[in-house]
Amino acid sequence: MSELPIEQELGIAVNKVIGILATQNQEELGWIYSSSRHSVNYQGQPEQNARIQARIDNAVGGVSIVYIFALLETYISRDLWKYGDENMRQRMYAYLHIRNTVAHGFDGKRADRYVDKFNNVMSSGQPINGIKSFDDDVIILEPSVWTGLKDFIPKFLASILQRVINYGYTTD
Repeated sequence: MSELPIEQELGIAVNKVIGILATQNQEELGWIYSSSRHSVNYQGQPEQNARIQARIDNAVGGVSIVYIFALLETYISRDLWKYGDENMRQRMYAYLHIRNTVAHGFDGKRADRYVDKFNNVMSSGQPINGIKSFDDDVIILEPSVWTGLKDFIPKFLASILQRVINYGYTTD
């Protein structure tokens, strides 16, 4: 475990992540998303256009999830996740399963870690939006899957910060 930040440092890191995430609709991820929509246009080849566009959509969604996790982990160590709300933590691990799937493979072949967390969230009353399809072997993403993670992380980080401020770094 890395050294845990003091409350003020944690608050600054949380604010930094939230600030960067708040701009993403207009910044890099928003531009990637909007510029890749309906971008394939081979004349007279609708099947090939659809096939390639589907692969682009999956890649854009996946790369965006990887990017957001890189941003998050630059400021917030995963060691701090245990202080977050338990239900929110399960959802973060479900997103982490998506991240691992994308970062360590291609074409949606599912990663081995956090499969149960992903499956539990997807079978709950609040599944992750932006999952086009999934089964035991593959997850196919919509290009907008990152927007749910971008909106969820501030809530999760607030739950961590609140617990640390109120109770300190205890595991009780």
